[in-house]
Amino acid sequence: MNGIQISIREARLDELPAVCTMIGDCFQRFIAPDYVEEGVRECLNFMSPTALEKRLAGGNLVLIASSGDDIVGTLEIRSQGHISLFFVKPEYHRRGIGRKLLRTAIQKCLEANPGLSTIEVHSSPYAVGIYKQLGFTAAGPEATDKGIRFTPMRMSFSTA
Repeated sequence: MNGIQISIREARLDELPAVCTMIGDCFQRFIAPDYVEEGVRECLNFMSPTALEKRLAGGNLVLIASSGDDIVGTLEIRSQGHISLFFVKPEYHRRGIGRKLLRTAIQKCLEANPGLSTIEVHSSPYAVGIYKQLGFTAAGPEATDKGIRFTPMRMSFSTA
C-alpha cells in the first residue's frame, strides 16, 4: 500500500467520536456540495456518534482502517449486506484501502449470513464511479429521499 501499514478492524465504542469526525470531514468535502440543506442535515444526524452507537447496538458493524493511531477509513454495514458510511480520507485515496475495507465487510457479512449473495448501497452522486470501480452496478435510477440524493447500487458475488 505504497509504504504505509494499514490495519482493518472493528471500531471500538471509544473511537466513535474520532470516526464520526473523519466521516464528517469527508462528507462536507465530497458529498454535501451535491445535497440541499435538508439532505445535509439528515446525513449529519445519521453520522453522529450517538446514532452510530445505536446502530452498533442493533447489530451493525463498523470497520475502521488505521495507519498507526490515525483512522484513515471506515465502512458501516448491516449483516444483510447494506453499506453506509464508507469513507477514506482524501490523502489515502487510491491506495486500496476502500477495497480492503469492502472485502473485510463482505467476509464479516458472510460469517453472519452465509447465504448472502449481494450487497447494496445507496451511493451519493460523488461515489457512483468509485462503486463501479469496486464492482457495483446501478440497481435503479438516481432518487432523492429527505434531501439525500442517491443511486441504488448492488454487487453480486458467489458464495460457492
